[in-house]
Amino acid sequence: MKKTISIFVAFLCLSLSTLLAQNQYIPQDTTIHVTLENEVDTLLAGREIFLLLKESLPGEGTVTLRQSGTLRNALLRHISTNSGRKIFGYRIRIYFDNSQNARVRSEAIANQFIREFPHIKVYLSHVNPYFKVTVGDFRTKDDAQQFATQLSGRYPSIFIVREQIGYPNVSTSDTSL
Repeated sequence: MKKTISIFVAFLCLSLSTLLAQNQYIPQDTTIHVTLENEVDTLLAGREIFLLLKESLPGEGTVTLRQSGTLRNALLRHISTNSGRKIFGYRIRIYFDNSQNARVRSEAIANQFIREFPHIKVYLSHVNPYFKVTVGDFRTKDDAQQFATQLSGRYPSIFIVREQIGYPNVSTSDTSL
């Protein structure tokens, strides 16, 4: 039985190597990572879908919308009533201490971070006896981890925390209606 299995495995390896040599079989990874200049938000927070559909891009078709004012007003009302809604997401804690100079140090770290990353929100908090500096509004832990990797050299004791966050802006383009 062992001899039969080893012959079968050898045959599979030989067949696979033959296919690879002939470029008939190209191994593919199932994970695709796409890097975009401006990240795309699947919810397109703050954007009106009807205006997005009307936008015309070079090389793409155009969309003509005929809609009632009632539908558009209902969408705008929905957006305005839910704009302050919170979701659970992730932030990065870059400072956490309870020493005598922790308040001054936390403020200095927050100001330094703001100078380096003006587009990322900074949250200072004090939960007795700790002073904390937490940054960012990330929807996924993976997004937070990617940014934490960039910060690890500057802030050696960082860690990711799960907190309630506002809907983060994920595009640098104008998102006003």
